[in-house]
Amino acid sequence: KQLTRGQCRQLVVCMLYEYQLSGNNPENILQYRVLDEGYSEVTRKFVEKLFRGIIDSQEKVDEIITKHLIDWDFERVAPIEKNILRMATFEYLPPHATPPEVVINEAVEISKSMGSAHSSQFINAVLDKIASSLNLL
Repeated sequence: KQLTRGQCRQLVVCMLYEYQLSGNNPENILQYRVLDEGYSEVTRKFVEKLFRGIIDSQEKVDEIITKHLIDWDFERVAPIEKNILRMATFEYLPPHATPPEVVINEAVEISKSMGSAHSSQFINAVLDKIASSLNLL
């Protein structure tokens, strides 16, 4: 079964959330959530690339996010929002360099379905600042 890119991103956010809260081995999460589910090769590769890449780059990604939080402590950001920001920020970085409009739109849509009432505004504002600072806008 093949997922859209948007569905893949939502799955990755769920996997990151599970990883953050449970501390389970990322490879076990990947196996259980993706490899055992019968997804198409395209879906598996995209989800795997995002999930592994975000975990491998988490320190750098968190640093970038933290620099762009105005009057807000990174540790206080809710887990879902934190992981949406991680995924989107990772996609800004080379070699991915997903267009910022796509990144922001996908992240806002995920935050509307998974986050709190004000998540989408928060996500939009932070990602806009990050994109501007990386000269993507």
